Amino acid sequence: MSCFFRFFSKTSFRISIILVFTFISRACLMMNLIFDKCLSEQLLVM
Repeated sequence: MSCFFRFFSKTSFRISIILVFTFISRACLMMNLIFDKCLSEQLLVM
């Protein structure tokens, strides 16, 4: 039982790390898109 619990905790830990990484990368991607859009608009204004 404890072995199963240890395996489960390790797996959930790995899954949570993957989720956090995907969330951060997606957030960075969105920020880059927004930044690029703002930058292009600024260049068009100039």
